[in-house]
Amino acid sequence: MDADVIIVGAGLAGLRCAHQLELSGRRCLLLESSDAVGGRVKSRTVDDAIIDEGFQLANPAYPEIRAIALGDDLDWRRFAPVLRYVGSTPTELIDPRYAPLRALRSLRSCGLSGRDLVGLLRVARSAATPSRSILADDDMPAREGFRRCGVSEGSLDRLLTPFLSGVVLDDSVDVPWGYVRFLLKSFLKDRPATTPDGLGQLPRVLAARLASDIRLSTLVTDVQPTEVRTSQGVFRAPAVVVATDADSARRFVPTLPLVAWRSQTTWWWRTPRVEDGAELRLPRLGGPLTSVLDLASVAPERCPRHSLLAAAANGTHGEEMTEGVRETVARLYDLDSRDLDLVEVTRVEHALPVITSVRPRASRWGDIFLAGDYLTTPSTQGALRSGYRAARAVLAATGTTSRR
Repeated sequence: MDADVIIVGAGLAGLRCAHQLELSGRRCLLLESSDAVGGRVKSRTVDDAIIDEGFQLANPAYPEIRAIALGDDLDWRRFAPVLRYVGSTPTELIDPRYAPLRALRSLRSCGLSGRDLVGLLRVARSAATPSRSILADDDMPAREGFRRCGVSEGSLDRLLTPFLSGVVLDDSVDVPWGYVRFLLKSFLKDRPATTPDGLGQLPRVLAARLASDIRLSTLVTDVQPTEVRTSQGVFRAPAVVVATDADSARRFVPTLPLVAWRSQTTWWWRTPRVEDGAELRLPRLGGPLTSVLDLASVAPERCPRHSLLAAAANGTHGEEMTEGVRETVARLYDLDSRDLDLVEVTRVEHALPVITSVRPRASRWGDIFLAGDYLTTPSTQGALRSGYRAARAVLAATGTTSRR
C-alpha cells in the first residue's frame, strides 16, 4: 500500500481531510492535477498586484478556521462593516457595534421603518441560534425567511438583496433561508477579511502543516475504492477520498447527482489611492456589478502605492462589458475613468455550487468517500467542514487505531 488514505484533490476540502486524518495517525497521499494547492481558492501576482481567482474573502470567525487555529498563521486584514449604496440617493448601512452614532444616522438615511428595524433584530436573533437549529430548518426560501421575521419587501429589495446577491452569487437570492442564516451568523461574529498575500495563502498555510505527501501536476484518470490511476502511475490504499469539485467528482463517481453552478466575473483595477476603500460599495447605477471593494485599503501589500479595486458581477461577462464597468467604477469613487488601469479580468465558471438544502449530504458514496463544499454549504467554511466530515467517515469505516 502506498498510503493509509489517498485523497484526490488538494483544495481546502482535501487538505482539511488530510489534517484530520493525520491527527489519528493516518498516512495520507494527496494527488492534485494542478501545479499548486488550493483548488478554487488561489491567488497570483499580475505586475505589482496580487489578485484572487474571483472576488474571494473569508471570515476569521468560520468555525472550521477556529477549530484548527488556522488564523494563528494568517495575518487577517478585516474590512469595515459598512455597506455604501451608491446611486441617485446615496445611503449606507453600518453595523452599530462598529460606529454607533454613525449607524443611527445611517438607519434614518436608509428609510427603514420601525417594523423593519424590529424585523432586522429578529433576523439577527435567528442567525445567532446554534448551528444545529439552523440545520433543522425546513429550507424555506430566503425571501420567505426575511418576510416571516418582519422585514418589508421594499427594504429587502432595496438594502438586503443587493448585498446578499454578491455573497451567494445569485441576483434573486434564490437560496435556502438556512444558508443565509449561516452566512449572517459569521457576520455577527467577525468581519470578512483578506490577507497580504491573497486568499490563496489559506490553503498554502494548511498544506505546510501536513506531513502527508502532496503530489502536484498529477492527473487522476480513474478512481476505485482502493486504487487510483494517474498520469504518474497507480496508487493503492485501504480508503480513497474524492475531494474535488462536484463536476470532477462525477467523472470519477458517475452515479453522483448532478450539481449546478453559479459563476462570477471580477474586473481588477489599479487606481490612485481612494478614500474609504475598506467599505463595500454597492452600485445602483445600472450594469452588472454587484459590489466593489479596495483590497489594498486593508492590505497595501496587495498593490503597493495604489488601490486595488475588485469589481464583481454575477455570471460570466465578455470583454465588451469592460468599458462600461470602468465608467461605473469611476463614478463609484469619483475618479476620472482614465485613472483606472485594468490589471486583469477573472472569470470563474464554477465559483459556487447551487444548493437546495443546508442539511449536509453523505460523505460516502458506495465504497468511495467524498469531500467538497457541494456536500455542505458553498463557502470556505463548507469546504473545510466537508473535509473534516470525510475524515471522520473514513475513520469510522476503517477504525480509529493509529496505523503508524
